[in-house]
Amino acid sequence: MVTVSEVYDAGSKYFKGGNFFVEIHRIGIRFVHETIVDGQTKTESHFLQRNLDDISVPELLGFLQGSTEEPNYSEN
Repeated sequence: MVTVSEVYDAGSKYFKGGNFFVEIHRIGIRFVHETIVDGQTKTESHFLQRNLDDISVPELLGFLQGSTEEPNYSEN
C-alpha cells in the first residue's frame, strides 16, 4: 500500500520542471506533466490502472521508469 504523498514523491523524481500533478481515481493513478516547448504547451500523461492498496513504492517507480524512458530497441 502507498500513500498519496509517496505517489507524488515518486512522480516528482521523473517529472522535473513545468507543472506536475497526480490524480487519484477509484481505478488508478494518473500522472500529468505539462511543459512549454517552443511556445507550445506539451502535456504528457501516464495512467496506472491499480488501486493504491494493491501497489508498493518499488512497483510504482518501475511503472514510472518504464513509462518515461525512451524505447530501447535492439537491431538483430
